[in-house]
Amino acid sequence: ALVQSRQALEGDLHEMERRAVDAGVVLPLPWLLLRFGLTEFARDALVLAVAAEIDGGIRRAFGYLADDITRQHLDLELAQDLLCHAPWDRLAARDDLAADAPLLRYRLLVPSPRHGEDDFSLLRMPLRPSRRVVDFLLDVSAPDPAIASAVRVHPVDRSGADPMGGLILSSETRDELSRTLQRFAALRARDQRPVLVLEGKSGIGKTTVARAAAASTFEGLLEVALDRLPAPTETALARVWREARLQGCLPALTGIDTLDPRAIGAVVREIDRAEEAIFLEAGQAPPLPLSTRPVLRVQIPLPGHAERTQLWADLLEEVDLSDADASHLGLKHRVTGGAIVTAAADVLRAGSVGPRARG
Repeated sequence: ALVQSRQALEGDLHEMERRAVDAGVVLPLPWLLLRFGLTEFARDALVLAVAAEIDGGIRRAFGYLADDITRQHLDLELAQDLLCHAPWDRLAARDDLAADAPLLRYRLLVPSPRHGEDDFSLLRMPLRPSRRVVDFLLDVSAPDPAIASAVRVHPVDRSGADPMGGLILSSETRDELSRTLQRFAALRARDQRPVLVLEGKSGIGKTTVARAAAASTFEGLLEVALDRLPAPTETALARVWREARLQGCLPALTGIDTLDPRAIGAVVREIDRAEEAIFLEAGQAPPLPLSTRPVLRVQIPLPGHAERTQLWADLLEEVDLSDADASHLGLKHRVTGGAIVTAAADVLRAGSVGPRARG
C-alpha cells in the first residue's frame, strides 16, 4: 500500500511538473535536479533533510523511526532504511554521499557531527541542508547571504539583441572575440570545463564579453569580486559554484590580479577542481597552472583613435556640445569606451547642459 501511495504521489508530481513547464514556470525542485545532476536517491534524501528543517513533526518522526529521540535529522542509515529497497541500492546511496558527489560537493547537504562527538559513524552522521538550499526550495531567489556583498547576478538576455553590439571594438578584435566565443561554446558542449581569461583595462567591456559568451550557451552570468569574498577561499568559492548553478549562471571571477600571491594560489587551485566553465576578468591575469582544464585567453585592446573620435562625437551631440573637437578628445584621452560614456554621463548629471532636443 505504501509503495502504491508513493507511486501515485510521484505520478501527481510529474503531472504538476509537466503543467508548470507548459506554462513557462520554473519549479525549484526540478530545477535543482537539473542543475546539479542529482540521482533519485539524492533528490529524495535532500527533500527529507529539508522537511526536517521546516517541520518539527518530521524531526520527531525521524527519532521514532531510529528508536533514538536524539536523532532528529537525516543520516545515511535512516535515508537507506527509508529509500533503499535492495542491498545494491544501499551501496549506491553511499556513493551519492561521497565528498565529490553533488550533494556534498556543492554543500546541498552539510555533515554536522553531534555536539561533543569527535568520533562518529558515517552511517549516523547528521546531514543537514544548507540554509541557502532551504531558501531556494521555498522560492527565495536572493543570493547566499555569506557571499551576497561579493556577487551580482546578470540574468540571461533573451531579447535577441547582439550582446556585444555596444562595445567599441575594431573589426579585427570583434572577429577574434567571435572565434573565441565559438571555441568556448564548443568546449562546454563537450564538458571540457573551459576557463576564458579576459584581459584589459577597467571599462573595456570584459563583463559584456563574458555575458555574451554565457548567453551563447543559454546561461546568465554571476559576477564575483574575489577581493570581497570571505575567508576561507575554498568554502567561499564552493558557495559561488553552488550559487551560479542555482541562478542558472556561469561564474565570472574579477580582480584576481589585485590579490596577494597566496590568495591567488588558493583561487587557482579551486578553479582547477571546479566543475563549472569559468570566466576570469583581470587587467593582467597571473599565470594559471591548471592541470585539468583548457584555458582560452583574449586581450581586449583600447579602442583606436577613429573609434574613440566617433564615440566622443556621438556623445557630444547628445549633450549639446557638438562644437567641441571630438578628434582632439579622441587623441588626448586614450581611454576605454566605458570611460568615455561615463564622462558624458557625469556632464549630464552635473546639470550644466542638457541633452540636445530631438526634432
